[in-house]
Amino acid sequence: MEKNKLLTSIKGTEYYMAPEIIWNEKNSVETRQTYDGKCADIFSLGVLLFTLIFNQQPFKKASPGDYSYRNIYNSNFEAFWAKLNNKLSTFSLEDQNDIKQLIECLIAHDPAKRYTID
Repeated sequence: MEKNKLLTSIKGTEYYMAPEIIWNEKNSVETRQTYDGKCADIFSLGVLLFTLIFNQQPFKKASPGDYSYRNIYNSNFEAFWAKLNNKLSTFSLEDQNDIKQLIECLIAHDPAKRYTID
């Protein structure tokens, strides 16, 4: 992919799609907003990592209408993690904090707040 090339296409599996791609689903080709493909890939990586660690999807769809995603959308990660207390408790406290920070920075709703690969 070319550096700084912005995309409008809708590709991928909905479970892993970044919110900026989901937003484009409901729009016609002419009204779709551009998004950074690398940034969307970082989001997908966060969903995949979460799934590998916890053996479950973090949400069904990266949309405010999805109950589990709404906490991420509202930056209420405390509520997001509360449902996973039993699974988190299998890790040391230090590891829990590292896991949370990493995943939060990968699946942040705002693409500008996500980690980058540049």
